[in-house]
Amino acid sequence: MDHQSDVEESNDVDFDSDYVVSDESSDDGDDADFDAAVSDYEAHPDRLNAKVALLSSIDRSLKMTVQNLNGVDTVVNFRPEKHGKGFRYVACQWTKKFTKPNHIYRNMKCKFVYSIDKAKLILKKVYK
Repeated sequence: MDHQSDVEESNDVDFDSDYVVSDESSDDGDDADFDAAVSDYEAHPDRLNAKVALLSSIDRSLKMTVQNLNGVDTVVNFRPEKHGKGFRYVACQWTKKFTKPNHIYRNMKCKFVYSIDKAKLILKKVYK
């Protein structure tokens, strides 16, 4: 099933997860692994963006591969959390498995790209 057609490219803020989904014009569109589902986080880095959740198979597997700046993959487990009429997905041990080993701290902002082809969330930039 192709979920990509169900999701509009926009600069909408997903208030449930403090992610921003933006279009190609405002990001690194020339990157080889660029995809329109780009997410920034600050306050709740462990909650998966609703648009990324739609593009991925997180609802079936409850796992997602996350790639750091050095290209090293980490598999992160997620748990569903009831939210309104649906669910949102919260990463289990996000700090222990990803942010702390990659020296990413609470006051930093990160940009992730979800690659549909690779089925993983890719860390593109870290801002201090």
